[in-house]
Amino acid sequence: EEFFPIIKKRYKFALKGERMQKKILIVDDDCNFVQRIMNSGTKNNIFSVADSIHRADEILKMDRFDLIIANSKVPGGSSLALKDKVNPDTRILFMSSLDSEYNKFRERGELCCKKYELHDQYEALL
Repeated sequence: EEFFPIIKKRYKFALKGERMQKKILIVDDDCNFVQRIMNSGTKNNIFSVADSIHRADEILKMDRFDLIIANSKVPGGSSLALKDKVNPDTRILFMSSLDSEYNKFRERGELCCKKYELHDQYEALL
């Protein structure tokens, strides 16, 4: 019984029906786009950013995420390589500004969108 007030105080936003903080990794080397994504949507989200496949690999070794938003091509290769390195519970949203890349991801059955149509729609995945 004494423990419940501590939980209630610490997680009061969750008990009131609000959404708990979600951790999102953005894998993209376009800093303006990354900034737009981070400024859109709920302030409850915790963002990490990787501008290459190598940096994304390093971040994924240290942390788990609820969602990864990954440009289809970033320095170091295709973001599809990240798929085997994440927890099965982590959702990955692949994006591309190129129709050909976008269509490849759709044909594979991957969750994908056109990069400049994303805005704050990613929050529906959380």
